[in-house]
Amino acid sequence: MRADVLVLGALVAAAARPADGALVARAWRSVRAAAPARARPSGAAVRGAADGDAPAARGPSALALEQTAAFLNAEVPELVIELARAYTPAGEAERRANVWSRGSYVLESARVTGVSASGGLNIESAVSRRGRAGVELEAGAVPWLGGGAACDEDGLVRELLRLANALGRARDGAALLRLPIGSGRWSLPDNWRLNATPHPAGVRNRFYSEVFDALSAALRAPDCPSRLRVTTLFPELNQAMDVYRGATLLEMIREVSLRLATGGPARAAADGDGDGDGGAARVRPLNVRICVQASMGQGVFTGLPLAISGLRKTMEVMDWQAEEGGRFEGILGTSGEADGRPAGDRFVGSDAERSAAPPTPAGARGRVRFGAVERDVVQPGDDLVFVLAPQSMQGVCIVGPLQRLVADAEAVGAKVCLVNPALRDIPSAAGVMQVKGRAERIAFAASFADVYTFRCLFFAGRFAFPIVGALRYSLADAPFWTVYRRLEGEDRTGVPGVSERYEPVAAYAAAPSGGGGGVAADARLVAPLLCAPPPSEETTELLGRGQGGAAAARAR
Repeated sequence: MRADVLVLGALVAAAARPADGALVARAWRSVRAAAPARARPSGAAVRGAADGDAPAARGPSALALEQTAAFLNAEVPELVIELARAYTPAGEAERRANVWSRGSYVLESARVTGVSASGGLNIESAVSRRGRAGVELEAGAVPWLGGGAACDEDGLVRELLRLANALGRARDGAALLRLPIGSGRWSLPDNWRLNATPHPAGVRNRFYSEVFDALSAALRAPDCPSRLRVTTLFPELNQAMDVYRGATLLEMIREVSLRLATGGPARAAADGDGDGDGGAARVRPLNVRICVQASMGQGVFTGLPLAISGLRKTMEVMDWQAEEGGRFEGILGTSGEADGRPAGDRFVGSDAERSAAPPTPAGARGRVRFGAVERDVVQPGDDLVFVLAPQSMQGVCIVGPLQRLVADAEAVGAKVCLVNPALRDIPSAAGVMQVKGRAERIAFAASFADVYTFRCLFFAGRFAFPIVGALRYSLADAPFWTVYRRLEGEDRTGVPGVSERYEPVAAYAAAPSGGGGGVAADARLVAPLLCAPPPSEETTELLGRGQGGAAAARAR
C-alpha cells in the first residue's frame, strides 16, 4: 500500500475529532511530506488529443476526493465554516434563531466529511444552543454552483473556486490552487525579470506558446464562440510604456499563425513540458488571416494611432521563410485585396530561431493571408481572423469598421480574435464617441470571450516600476483569474539572495473588476498584494511613502 494512503488514513482518523485542529494540521503536513512529487502531465494529457481523438473525461479518483476533504479541513477551515453558514440547514437555522436574540444559536465549527464529484461537499457542523450543554452535530450538503458535475480534477478545483468567490473569499481561492490534485499548471516561472527590457527570447517564447495553447484549447472546444480576445500586456507589449515594441507583437502573431496554419503541436518541445512533437496535442491546420487597421480619418486628419503605425508594412516585409526553399515555403497566400499579388513572392531571408520547425505540409500552402479592418476582406475559407491592437483615435472610432469585419467573418463561419484591443472611447471636438451609442459600443467590446490574459500590476500613480504582481488567465491550463504577488529573495529551491518569483494571492472564477484587457490596475486587484507581507526592504520603503503608502493604508 502506498505511503501517502497510509498517512491519509491517519489524517481521516484525526479529522474525525474536530476539536483537535492541531492534530489535523500535523497530519495534513505529513501527507504533503510523504506524497511523491507529482509529474507534470504532457501537453496531450492537459489539452486533449487532436480533433476527433479526444480522450474520454475521467472523474476524480477516490484518493483525490479524500485529499480534497483533508486539505479543506486543514488549510481553509474558515472557508468551510462560511460555506456551512451560507448553504447548509445549520447556517439557515443560525440566521433564523439569531434574528431576535443574538448568540442563541452559534455555529462553532465545521468540517468536510466527504466530497462528491457529482453532488458537492458534505459538511458536518458543530452548533451550540443557548440553554443546552455541549455541542450538537448537524449534517448538510453544499452543491456545486457550476450546474453540473466536476468531470475531472481540474474541474473540481474550479468548482471550489466558484464557491469561494461566491462568498467573496478570493484569498482562500489562492490557497485552493495548492490542492495536491489536478494539472497544477497555474504557477509562473522564477526569474522572469519583466522589468528588464528587451526581454530574452525564452521569456517571449513562453508567452507565444501560452497564447497558442489557449487559442488551440478554445478552437477545439465544441462550443467555441465566434468572438475571441487575447490580451498580453507584459512590458514589451504594453502600449502605455516607453518600452513598447511593435516587433514583439508581430513576432508573436507570426509564431502563433504559423503553428495554427501548419497544425503545430500545442506546446513546443523546447519548453520541456511535454513529450515532444510526437506526444503533444496537435491542432487541425487553419486558414489564418491577419488584419491591421488602415489609416482612418478624412483629409489632413487621416492617420493611425502611433502604437500600430507601420505594423502592416513591417508585417509584409518581415521574414516568414515563405520563399522558395524556405522552411515554410508557400505558406503565405494572396492578400485577398485589390492587387492580388502572391504575398509569398515578397519575403526573403532566413530565421535560425525556427530552423527546427517542420517543413510546410503541402496542404498548408497559402494558409496565412493579410488584410485590413474593413468590409469584404474576409473570404470564404478563412477559419480564423486576427485583428492586431484595434483602437480608436481622436475623431475616428474603430468600432464601426470592426463590427462590419466581424459580421463578414461570422457570415462565412470564421472566428475573430482581437489581440490587445483598446476599444475605449476617446471623446473629442469632432463629436464622435460621445454619450450617444456608448452602451452599444461597450456591449460590442464585451461580446468577445477572453482566451488568454496576462498583465503586470503596478502601484497606482507609479509608471512601470516596480512590478508588484500579475494577473493571468489561460483557457488552456488555468481557466481562472489568478492574481500573483511578486516576491524577491530566496527562490523555491532555497537559494538565497537572487531571484524573484510570483506567488498566487487571490483567484477568481470569473473576471474580476478591471480584468479582461484593462490596462490600469484597480484597487480590487492590488489590495490582496498590499495586504500580504512586503517582498523586500526596498519595496517596504516604497510602500511607506507617496501614493503607494496611501494605497496600502486604504487596503488595510
